[in-house]
Amino acid sequence: MKYRKLTKQELESLRDEFVKFLIVQGIDAPQWEEILLTYPKKADGFIELFSDFIFETIVQKVKYLEKHESDNIKLYKCDENIIRLLGIECDQSFNTTEDFFQEMKTSAESFRTFRAAKAYSPDRESEIFRMIQTGSVITKGELYESFMLAQELQP
Repeated sequence: MKYRKLTKQELESLRDEFVKFLIVQGIDAPQWEEILLTYPKKADGFIELFSDFIFETIVQKVKYLEKHESDNIKLYKCDENIIRLLGIECDQSFNTTEDFFQEMKTSAESFRTFRAAKAYSPDRESEIFRMIQTGSVITKGELYESFMLAQELQP
């Protein structure tokens, strides 16, 4: 497996997609029931294959990620070959992201920004999946783009 096996709850929420996946594999409902009962390892293999398909589909579409922590926020732009980071950090910790941004408005001088870019390792999809598994969330990139614009406008 490239990613991870979907949980029972995740699989259940994707029930219709899984049924379509099985049909494409040439498996109808009675055949699936037989596979489940008679060949559990084979059934598990189909679930793993479907899981990889789902996660691959998701990570291929990711354009932006964010990771919010108590003393920093990391904003990522996921280009085709390079991932770009815009980080914002403070020496102080905050209970919520709202508190973090409120403090930025009133004491901008206590915050530092930094940027970096690098090639994906080992590949784009694997790295993005790992980042999601460790707490980054998929976004539309509004925060990343607004901070980039603000930095460009600074003298």
